[in-house]
Amino acid sequence: MTQVTWLAHVIAIVAISVFCGVVSGVTAALWGNVGSLKERLQKYIMLGIVAAGTVPAFLATIGSKYIDLAGTAPALTIDVTNYLKYAGLCLVASFFGGTYLPGLADRVFGDLKKTQRIARVAQANATLALAAMDPTKYEPEGDDEVESDN
Repeated sequence: MTQVTWLAHVIAIVAISVFCGVVSGVTAALWGNVGSLKERLQKYIMLGIVAAGTVPAFLATIGSKYIDLAGTAPALTIDVTNYLKYAGLCLVASFFGGTYLPGLADRVFGDLKKTQRIARVAQANATLALAAMDPTKYEPEGDDEVESDN
């Protein structure tokens, strides 16, 4: 474990993200064969930097502790090997940015939809609870009658 300042930690995360995005972007551009090299370099370097920049969001969605800030400013306790793990994730994410970014977006928006469903269920439960406390104020929606099996 190493003691670093908060600013040094943030600068390290940003520098790792940009460096990995550029390296993977160049690699992906050289790997591809559609369009001119200049166009591919512009496209894949930018895509690589963006994909590497979203790795912290991905780590947050899976509950990872790779880049968490342990301690309080000005001294933070950081495991230096986590920077290497983070760099590896950035390299992979930025090289496969075309498939990684849509997958991350699907996961984030899927979590949002799940949260909205939970909120709707909670609201329905609250309405039922209020109706149980004072049935005179509760009016069911529609004229549907419950049929019995008798």
